[in-house]
Amino acid sequence: MLNKLFTLTFLLLLFFSCKNAKVTDESVNVKEEKLITTNLDWLVGTWIDSTSFKILNQTYVEVWRAIEKDSYKGMKYSIKGGNNGDTTNLKIDKSEGKFYYTIVEGNESSIFIQTKGASSELEFANTKDEFPYNINYLNVNNKLTITASGNLNGEQRAIKFNTLKK
Repeated sequence: MLNKLFTLTFLLLLFFSCKNAKVTDESVNVKEEKLITTNLDWLVGTWIDSTSFKILNQTYVEVWRAIEKDSYKGMKYSIKGGNNGDTTNLKIDKSEGKFYYTIVEGNESSIFIQTKGASSELEFANTKDEFPYNINYLNVNNKLTITASGNLNGEQRAIKFNTLKK
């Protein structure tokens, strides 16, 4: 008798808990990062490192311009003693819903794929096993922080540029 009462109680609890449960689409429960789908006009312009490298007496500059919808060209260089250093070409293109970031130095290029995106932030991961592993752009009140990070010679490193729009 006690066994039947226990089974009946269990079934009633199960019935009421299932009755109150909401059936949801599984894809809603999967926490997938929503990537940016809008343009990157906030990135366009000339950005100058506001902290500069005091020890080296060097300033970092990054310039971006929109080429067409979802396509941007950029370049980065340093200024030391009034002279521009070597220029590195940059490119961001959108394909299959994600942005791809390319760094071209001479004949070498590195491609990064978007891993995070919001209305004023982009993050990319390197497709090669080399430093930097991640590049992050964060724009807060027209102050762009550019961070390159990853493992360099067995140590975790991060290089941060605090830039202002010129």
